[in-house]
Amino acid sequence: MTEIGNQSMAIASESPVFIEPFSHVDTEAPCWVWRGRTTKKGYGVFRAAGREIRAHRWSWAALVGDIPAGLVLDHLCRNHPCVNPDHLEPVTRAENTRRGPIPKRNASRNRCLEGHLYSTENTVIYDDKRHCRICMRKRKQEHHARRLPVLGAAHSICYLGHELTTENTVLLTDGYPVCKQCASGWALRA
Repeated sequence: MTEIGNQSMAIASESPVFIEPFSHVDTEAPCWVWRGRTTKKGYGVFRAAGREIRAHRWSWAALVGDIPAGLVLDHLCRNHPCVNPDHLEPVTRAENTRRGPIPKRNASRNRCLEGHLYSTENTVIYDDKRHCRICMRKRKQEHHARRLPVLGAAHSICYLGHELTTENTVLLTDGYPVCKQCASGWALRA
């Protein structure tokens, strides 16, 4: 038995499963293009033993061996219908994503979607992504502004006991609502 992802199937030279998939492959060009059915993203697929099998994963398993546990196959040629094992490399899912087109496209951008410059002062990086500080601050302020009118009795006073009303409440730079008296105290401490 040979592992193809979480699927197992017998690969034997006399098996129709072994012979049939290669009849859908053009091996004359450097990329062995799958000519059978494909997914929406262009990966070759076929059915065997009642299961749908990705053609590039099957090709790797048939010609190279098992795909190492926890790894996926990256198309080095960036041609999804290619099933040439020389054009495939087992990598982690994170590495496969980093090599894809979206991280490259985003890396070349120097402004956020709102047009703010990604500068050292205006950029925060977490989860391996850039975030605009101005947009983050604005979203936080909008979030607190939406919450302010629905503050219940338990949240109608600030931590020093001052009343929180729409007229008496201001938002700090991080978007946190405080009463005007406390806000002046925050400004003095900053």
